[in-house]
Amino acid sequence: TVQRLSVSVLLEEILHFITHLDNGFPFTTWNFLVRPGITSLNYIAGKRRNYQKPVSYFLIWLSAYILLHNSIINHFHYQLGREVVEGMNVQEQSNIILRNHLSIFILPVLFVSAVIVYFLLARPDFNFIELFTLCLYGAGTYFMMLLLSDLVLGFFLRINVLELNVFLWQTILASVYNFWFGYDVYRQLRKRFF
Repeated sequence: TVQRLSVSVLLEEILHFITHLDNGFPFTTWNFLVRPGITSLNYIAGKRRNYQKPVSYFLIWLSAYILLHNSIINHFHYQLGREVVEGMNVQEQSNIILRNHLSIFILPVLFVSAVIVYFLLARPDFNFIELFTLCLYGAGTYFMMLLLSDLVLGFFLRINVLELNVFLWQTILASVYNFWFGYDVYRQLRKRFF
């Protein structure tokens, strides 16, 4: 029989979602980190049994990152100095708002990214939903890398993770991973752009 919906049933389902990490989660994480091309093509080709589902993979890494990031900030009392905030222009202040409310902005950013990549690079090889799925996997893996970055820099090295140099490091990390992801996918497809 199906249980009637209640707060306890809902909390039980949320707990199950968060804690239901089978062998597919570490397998998916490792493969999208080191072999995103063949992993992407295998997933699109229907070889999905060993992989964590894309939405839960993305949400697990996003949630873990947000929890760790905020815990480190609160534990070490990291903040931007008042003189830094007052000296910022509108674009820099907008960036702070974006970083503080990342979870609100991330899905529209992923959607727009998928649309752009679809029309510029992927249309003949992938449909939009396949590309959006790959964006979820790529973003999930990126949040895993941000989590590790915050752990090393903010916790172990005690570097304020809100400072501009950390943001620049994370931007470089994102750029390198996005390049690697795209390069490896198209290398597996044996396509050349140059």
